[in-house]
Amino acid sequence: MTFPIKISLHLILFFLLTRTVIIGADFQELMNRGDAAFTEGNFQQAVELYTQILNGGHTSAALEYNLGNACFKLDQVGQSILHLERAHKLSPRDEDIQFNLNYVKLYRQDQLDLPGRSALVEQFESLRRYFTLRELALAAIICWVLLVVSFVIFWHGRGKRYGNQAFYIFLTATTMFILVGGWSLDSYRLDSQKQIVVMETEVQIHSAPVETSKVLFILHEGMEGTVKSQADAWYEIKLADGKTGWVQADAVAQI
Repeated sequence: MTFPIKISLHLILFFLLTRTVIIGADFQELMNRGDAAFTEGNFQQAVELYTQILNGGHTSAALEYNLGNACFKLDQVGQSILHLERAHKLSPRDEDIQFNLNYVKLYRQDQLDLPGRSALVEQFESLRRYFTLRELALAAIICWVLLVVSFVIFWHGRGKRYGNQAFYIFLTATTMFILVGGWSLDSYRLDSQKQIVVMETEVQIHSAPVETSKVLFILHEGMEGTVKSQADAWYEIKLADGKTGWVQADAVAQI
């Protein structure tokens, strides 16, 4: 009785492994064809091939980056920013992604006039964005473990040399835990918020989630915002300059 079952299990495992290899091969083939189409200047075909990969359940910073670049070549600013932002979330330290994203944003019709921030605040914010949420969370855990261990060593070694050394390690670990822990919470808050990009050429922002409500202002393709709440097919969004209003959900795409 066990022999046929073992054979069946082996066949199932072989089928799954073979299917995974085939899917991986198909993914790489489509990626290569998309890259070739981009190099040859056939940007529409490149977009179609990259999109086919995404629809198949595959994603990566390189794929989103290439798709964003191809969309920009087709003057699809909204789609380009959407995919470059996704690439940036997957690989926040990639300088090419950051450069291209900033460059494409220059082509948006809407340019917000944001209040200036001090150089120190900008430096800390830039450093926080340099790491992913997972990396920050791992660093916070390491700092916490080091904090606890150094405190235990200090407590049992009071008055001794190694106890004094452990105390300084404890102070350093505590400072780092507070700093990295704060960054982790901030990154988690930002990641848990829905970030959207305007996809339509022009969209009206209303005072309430109904079409007959007052139009507060107009946004154009590529503008980004944060979703505060949702009512049926409407999003209440907030822009970086503090402006808020309601937009129809089908006019935007979520990063």
